[in-house]
Amino acid sequence: MLDEVIAKAETSGQAAQIYHKWFETPIPPKNINLEFEMSEGMKKLFAQPSDKPAS
Repeated sequence: MLDEVIAKAETSGQAAQIYHKWFETPIPPKNINLEFEMSEGMKKLFAQPSDKPAS
């Protein structure tokens, strides 16, 4: 069940929005921006979720 919920968040764009909020925009209260762009591997994983380990 949890795998399904995570996969749905990834394919719907919700996980990308969460990633953007915490890694690419200022984080309160000090407004620190990590400026950590999503990797191509992460983008691919969000587009096609898998239980298989990265190779």
